[in-house]
Amino acid sequence: MRIILSLLIFLSACNSGPKKDTVSFKDLEPLQGNWSGVQDVLAADDTTWTNYKTTLVITALKDSLQLDFSLSQSAEEEIKEIGILYIHEDGKKMNFGPSEYTIDSVKRGKDYLVITAIKEDVDNDKQADIRLTIGIRPGSISRYSRIVTIRREVKYKGTEMFFTRIVLGVGKEK
Repeated sequence: MRIILSLLIFLSACNSGPKKDTVSFKDLEPLQGNWSGVQDVLAADDTTWTNYKTTLVITALKDSLQLDFSLSQSAEEEIKEIGILYIHEDGKKMNFGPSEYTIDSVKRGKDYLVITAIKEDVDNDKQADIRLTIGIRPGSISRYSRIVTIRREVKYKGTEMFFTRIVLGVGKEK
């Protein structure tokens, strides 16, 4: 009888498997503040990269974050963008700007968090899978207390690999 009970407990544990980690607004709330760094953008020709000096101000709203971007290549040229980052209550979807993504994976450790989300969309007039990865980790010893990276990758239908369209790297000054 003990053997059967032990076997049932073992099989139950095997079938339950590891639970998929989720993310919530509380995980992102500490990102509030002023950030600076660079954003690299791959142009529509898929060969030309443009580098922008970037400042980012993150403000917590009731249940989301407002991201105020200021991008510049020169002192005369400045682009301002505002986006909202919202994590749905179930932790399975998120909105970044006007787009809704399905959260594919969440990896976390003692001092880092990586969220990967995906959606189907159009890039360069082609159907594509768009993958958004947000990484939060400790900064370098000397300059930044935290570093955030946001990477937008594209995989056209019928192709096998993602390529990077936009990568943003910003740090929070100590």
